[in-house]
Amino acid sequence: MFVTFQIIALILAADAAPSYTVHVRELTAPEKVVRVQLTSSVAITDAVEALKRSPHDLAGMDLWIVRRAASGPRQVLRVDWAAITEQGQCSTNYVILAGDRLFLQARPAK
Repeated sequence: MFVTFQIIALILAADAAPSYTVHVRELTAPEKVVRVQLTSSVAITDAVEALKRSPHDLAGMDLWIVRRAASGPRQVLRVDWAAITEQGQCSTNYVILAGDRLFLQARPAK
């Protein structure tokens, strides 16, 4: 009984740690979801670098964050990857907050 209680307490403590999820949607594979713990301030570029994705791969993807709002509907924050990487604009290089969901979705070829 005591051992079971300790394991449950450890699982609950791990779930309570601030984290965000990354959802990668490729064209030919099922969605991959990764939970990442927040240990410091993380921006979009930091999160992408941690995924080991090349900027070239991301040129053919749409990126956005879904953020829970304290009250009201959730927010969808579009990321302009080209502006961040090619023009040095950081207005959509959002800081990721606990509970955020970062989506990377491949665009079909034209």
